[in-house]
Amino acid sequence: LYCNMRAVVTGGSGFIGGYLVKLLLQESHSVIVLSRSSDIQKHATLYQLQKEFGDEQLKLCSWNPSEVTEDLISILDGCDAVFHLAGTSIFDKRWTNSFMKQL
Repeated sequence: LYCNMRAVVTGGSGFIGGYLVKLLLQESHSVIVLSRSSDIQKHATLYQLQKEFGDEQLKLCSWNPSEVTEDLISILDGCDAVFHLAGTSIFDKRWTNSFMKQL
């Protein structure tokens, strides 16, 4: 990985994404997490990481995955890496035929 890179992580509030964000921060990279909710207190892991590493090192930005906005383009402009981990949560759903087809 690059030294002091600027990384964007989608799905950073999820199980795997939270570990990736922590690893990137521990390696002194700055991280922008794109999430459907920009309220960091709703994301306990990210909230703790931001308290530990600071809000300059970890930022949480609101993101609608079905839209390309000027804000999204601005966030992605100049970033060194994008880790796309966003997806449908499978832990709180019943595995019906329609749900499996949707996945």
